[in-house]
Amino acid sequence: MRRFHLRLLILAAGLPGTAVCQTVVLSTDFSSLPAAVSPGTALLEGVQGYAGLGPSGDPFAGTFLRSATGNPVTIQLTGRPPHNAIALDFLFAAIDSLDGTGTFPQGDFFAIRIDGNTFFRESFANATPGQTQSQVPPPGVAPGG
Repeated sequence: MRRFHLRLLILAAGLPGTAVCQTVVLSTDFSSLPAAVSPGTALLEGVQGYAGLGPSGDPFAGTFLRSATGNPVTIQLTGRPPHNAIALDFLFAAIDSLDGTGTFPQGDFFAIRIDGNTFFRESFANATPGQTQSQVPPPGVAPGG
């Protein structure tokens, strides 16, 4: 089962309006840690009670990369073909005690940065009912998850 998948969308050289190609540059089910991933203190763990949760056809199974609050996980890709877009596809679970936009020390945020630019940064809260999170869950998804 796929847990993390990164594709580069590559525009074919030549005439305007040419087709877009997709090249997978990293795909992992986290049964082992790919060399491109610097996990910080994150560890590979069994999905435990999360097995079967997630989208139809791609639920949690086997292992996932579990990262503590405040730990950056970095993916360094080299030798990429020329491209003008990146598609990032992954399954994320907000677990343990996430404190949302709170003050200790700066809240619990999940961020995606590419080449120094932030494309996603939202807080998640699931520890107590009174906490505030900035992430608005899509229909059918529980807050904090």
